[in-house]
Amino acid sequence: MTENQMDLFEEHSPPSFPCLEQALSQLPALPKVVRYYSDFYQRSFSIDKMEMQDEWPFAVPEADANLLKFTGLTDRSKRLLKSWTIWALSHISPVTIYNYLYEFKKLGTNFESIAEVLLENPINAKTFWEMTLLGKRFPHDTYCALKSILNFLCDLSLGGWGPEYTHYAASFPLPFRRGKYMSVREGSSYLSIAEQAAIVEYFDNLTRKVKSTPEGISNKVIRDACLLYWAFSHGVRPVQLANRELRDIRLWQTEDDGTAVHLTFRYAKQRSRGRDAVQTRTMKREWSAMMVEYLSRRLASPSLFVTDPLLSDSLFGLRPKPLAKALKDILRHILDKDRKAYDLRHTAAQRNVDAGMTALELAEFMMHADIDTGQVYYQTSSNQVEKINSALGLSPVYGELAVAIKTGIIDKPKLLGLPPDNQVGAAPHGFPIAGIGACSLGQSLCAKSPALSCYSCPKFMALADKEIHIQVRSTLQTIVYQFADAEASELGQPAYTQLRAALEGVSQVISDLSFQGDDQ
Repeated sequence: MTENQMDLFEEHSPPSFPCLEQALSQLPALPKVVRYYSDFYQRSFSIDKMEMQDEWPFAVPEADANLLKFTGLTDRSKRLLKSWTIWALSHISPVTIYNYLYEFKKLGTNFESIAEVLLENPINAKTFWEMTLLGKRFPHDTYCALKSILNFLCDLSLGGWGPEYTHYAASFPLPFRRGKYMSVREGSSYLSIAEQAAIVEYFDNLTRKVKSTPEGISNKVIRDACLLYWAFSHGVRPVQLANRELRDIRLWQTEDDGTAVHLTFRYAKQRSRGRDAVQTRTMKREWSAMMVEYLSRRLASPSLFVTDPLLSDSLFGLRPKPLAKALKDILRHILDKDRKAYDLRHTAAQRNVDAGMTALELAEFMMHADIDTGQVYYQTSSNQVEKINSALGLSPVYGELAVAIKTGIIDKPKLLGLPPDNQVGAAPHGFPIAGIGACSLGQSLCAKSPALSCYSCPKFMALADKEIHIQVRSTLQTIVYQFADAEASELGQPAYTQLRAALEGVSQVISDLSFQGDDQ
């Protein structure tokens, strides 16, 4: 490492950046127009005149002015970071780009000095990273932002970098985050039993008032109570509530003249999930009157709930930060103390773990892509040993389930020994189908159609009784005949396609069981 590199954060007179200048000369011209997709708004946006403007219109829910600002940067930094932004739009989320640019701007003129050394050559860059940069104790996000610069250099083959160095760049260490999950491990993120009881009592009282004198409840109170329900009962993130649209909610009249409320949520912060990964959650029937009342007001007077034109179809009309503040405000009102939105998520997770939820079920409930993400809740559970055994499949019931998962077949005694939620049963198109097998996930967490979708689902374990499945096939065929007797257009419906897939699946199970019988 040269003396100039060691003095990167000292005053230079005059500064010299030959590697940076050379890299800038190799950068392609900025495109006239670039398009990008926003997961939050679920639509594409475009940016033009990027060379001439230092403030780009940018659809980011966390940004106050919806602008990506390059103001305050040196000309060299501005040129490099504009090209990095164009590259990043096809690699990382708009929100992350917005946050990383903020980290780069915080570095000030040091950014040019850092870029100069990173561009010199990959070997010196890693030495500089480990010996100098990590010692500066920048925020963790600053190092993450700088690693994205390394990936950018690899993709554009700048400064001796190239695609072959991608794995090498990934090996650059990040500082250890001592505070990660600390509030969870300490238990400070969990609402006490008394606090949870206070929230339940608030829902009970508000529901009674909604049914008797709804005109006495303000729009803000009813909206914030609905937000609190989904965050408290289902542990969804503020961003997952903020990006809900009117099309995501469904109301169903029940036989007892009540109303069932279903709200579909999209996975968030999951790189390995597609944009269409969703889960549908159900509101507790006793409190559904709150959501019914809110939706009625939202549809009748949209302007009272939505002021941002980009959120015209939004269910709650709030961006993530204002929504998190609304949750914090209503928690302060109910509990008379400060609590954060994420305390509700952690509490919901811990509540389910203490109740015996398995690791797989928790991952689905929290909408995690990795089953290991939720292990911290098992480590802090008050019933740690017993619950971990249950969650990891070490209890007798879940041990039987684990064996069945491996084989894809389960016998009747083991099926009957499972919790009811793991036993598959439904009445598709009015025809009861039950006792066909087990679901490793649990029907209450299934976003598909139990019984019809099970035969093609990897979480399904078929009952080792061929006659049962032959009866199911006969039932499905009867339903198909009903479609055939209807108008020809019915045959193109998704339900008909689902029936065909189910028939193929049940026929395969019958074939497999027949083959096993022949072997025996």
